[in-house]
Amino acid sequence: CDVIGEGGNLGLTQRARIEYARLGGRINTDALDNSGGVDMSDHEVNLKILLMPAVKSGSLEQEKRNDLLEELTEEVAELVLANNRSQSLGISLDERRSKESIDEFRDLMLSLEKAGELDRAAEELPSTDVIIERRDRGQGMARPELCVLFAYAKLSLKAQLLSSSLPDDPVTEGYLLGYFPPKAIKVAGKDNLFQHRLRREIVTAELTNDLVDLMGSAFVSRMVRDTGCSSEDVIRSWL
Repeated sequence: CDVIGEGGNLGLTQRARIEYARLGGRINTDALDNSGGVDMSDHEVNLKILLMPAVKSGSLEQEKRNDLLEELTEEVAELVLANNRSQSLGISLDERRSKESIDEFRDLMLSLEKAGELDRAAEELPSTDVIIERRDRGQGMARPELCVLFAYAKLSLKAQLLSSSLPDDPVTEGYLLGYFPPKAIKVAGKDNLFQHRLRREIVTAELTNDLVDLMGSAFVSRMVRDTGCSSEDVIRSWL
């Protein structure tokens, strides 16, 4: 068996995934393989929140709203699949990066541990001694390990961004506009879009995904270390 995809939770233990990957198997984690369903549910909820003011004002009948949601199904599905493709590609790029410079991933784990955001042992992530052994052998991180580290890096960045002013900066508006299908925005109106109760969270999630998927899980922590700038300043410069 060359490839395993987990359509449900815990098809394999994390330790088994790592062993399988290190023996040449292609595998992610159950969380990554199931992320599309979670993303689809989030889009549905956020679309309903977006359209709620129009329904309450009477400019959009409940039945028409339901018809619109059904009409947008394929378009939303494509947005979700694009997110999944982007994240999978990002992890593949990190696989290559970790073979070239595994120390960057060691430093990321140390940074997350120092912040109290990661327990390496609990997540079956390699110790510093194991990282050194792999570096000496020219080995990188296993893909299931990178899936976990990818998630923790994103969670950390999201928390930092939410506590900053960046989600309110006009430079990030494109992430909000790109999250919803154009027809939904047209029906709801841009005023309601920018007053969406989860606007900051949506912008933060989309920005984080875009940055980490493209630049890698260790990018921001490396730039913070090398420049002495805050993560917010690093992300502003990247934008």
